[in-house]
Order: sequence, then structure tokens, then C-alpha cells
Amino acid sequence: WDWSFGNGIVSTQKTPSVSYPVAGLYNVSLQAISRNGCRSRTVTQAVTAESIPTVVFSSSAACMGRPVQFTNSTTNAVGAVNRWQWNLGNGQLSALPQPTATYNRTGTYTITLQATTGAGCTAAATQTIDVTAITANAGRDTAVLPNLPFTLNGSGNGNSFAWQPAAVLNNPSSPNPQAIIQTDTRFILTLTDAQGCMGMDTVLVKILKPLFIPNAFTPNGDGLNDLWLVPALADYPKADIKVFNRWGQVVYNGNQRSAGWDGRFNGTDLPAGSYACIIEVFDGVNTRLLKGTVTVVR
Repeated sequence: WDWSFGNGIVSTQKTPSVSYPVAGLYNVSLQAISRNGCRSRTVTQAVTAESIPTVVFSSSAACMGRPVQFTNSTTNAVGAVNRWQWNLGNGQLSALPQPTATYNRTGTYTITLQATTGAGCTAAATQTIDVTAITANAGRDTAVLPNLPFTLNGSGNGNSFAWQPAAVLNNPSSPNPQAIIQTDTRFILTLTDAQGCMGMDTVLVKILKPLFIPNAFTPNGDGLNDLWLVPALADYPKADIKVFNRWGQVVYNGNQRSAGWDGRFNGTDLPAGSYACIIEVFDGVNTRLLKGTVTVVR
């Protein structure tokens, strides 16, 4: 046998093998020789030595719970890549050229892509992605007086803040913007990190109604006006109510969640008459002191 492989290498084996250090098109020829030295005609065939693929890929922002898009930028000088094998690090495998994967836990994931040509030339690349989760905190629901400035308290592990509705805020991109509202408003905080991962939270800000302190009640057990309470006080974030007798003794102490005063002290009915009351109330921005009197009518 007389082989010529087109790269300067020859062989007399019946079924030889050869390695091509440089990819390209090679003319391989074969001539058979008999025991008597007779030669056959030479057969020549073009053989393509394919190159090893250069495997390159990238990914979109790796955010927990959102699809991550993998972009395959693999190239090959000679020979078409026709098979892809992805290990996406979360137990998911894929044969697609450009797969997506969703990660439901934060952490570091190892991604591997193997590319193979039609001739079986193969190469692989590995890289890691860090899956992150953004936690946004818009603060606690609260209540404020209408047309008075108050401050929202946003926080979280992102670096870009965006509040809505922006029209009532002095700086919607601040963690702590000031707002002025006239009606109950639900604010939405969207927090974004450097990768583009987002987290969201909301806070409800209610408008406080003006306080009216009733100046009399009739705790006689007839089911009508038996309790002294301040309407709308339950909407306020914090309140402290004290009622005093004529000697300055506190005969009732309640707050914004109290059911009301029944005209008793230590379980005993108090005599009819006027009692001083002081209400210290927090309106979401300031603490105010309201004073008045309430008359027990029996």
C-alpha cells in the first residue's frame, strides 16, 4: 500500500491513521501494489481535517426566579458544530444552542458547554454564575395627615431605588423620599442591583381623619352612648389617652386600640361630673397633645 496524506506523511499500512496539526483540506491518495510490484491506478480524495471548536458563552443577569438566557458564541475555523451539550448547574441539561434556565435558590452555579462537530471534534468550556435575590423593604404601613410632608423609609440589598407614584414624591430615586398626599396611597418600591435583578415591595399610607373629642357620654347601661371614645383614633399609628379626676388622679388610660372608657375606675362607677382628658397622638410625622374635658352624665 502506498498512502500519501497530503501533509508530507506517507504510509504503507493497509489501514493507517494520521493526525493533522493544522485544520484544512488535504488531498489523500492511495495506490495498491501487488506482490509482483504491479501498481494500481492512484485514487485521490479530498479530506477535511476539522478544527477544534473555540467554546465561548455568556449569560444574562442571574436573578433568582427569573429565566437566565445563555448566549452561545462558539466558533470553529473548519467544520460545522452540530451538537451542543449543556450542563446548567441546577440539574438541567440541554441540547439547544441557546438555552434558558431558572434558578430558584441563590448561590454559585457551575455551567458547562460542550460543542462537537460533525467529524466528532469536541471541546468544552466551564464558567460560574452567581444567582442573586433582591429584597426590597418599603417600610411599614402607616397613616399621616393630608397635605403634610412625610418620609418614606425604603431599604434593601440593591443599589437603585424607584418609587411609584412618582408625582407626589420629591425624589423618586431616593431610598427615603418625602411625599405629600391627599388620599390613601399605596407606594411601590422597585429595587435593582448592578446585574439588573429586581425586588419589589409596597407600603400603604392612609390619610388620617381629623380628631373630634366627644365632651359627654351616658354610661347607664342602656346600650346608647355608654362608652366614651374618640372616633378615627384607631387609624392613628400611636396614641395615649388619659382621663383625670378633679384631684389629678388618672382614672382611665387607653390607646388607639382601646374599646373606650365606660365611666368606671377599678370596676366602680365614677360619679357624674366633668373629667379632664389628655390625648397624646402620633400622626405619622409629629406627636401632638390634645386637651379637653369629658362629662359623665348619669
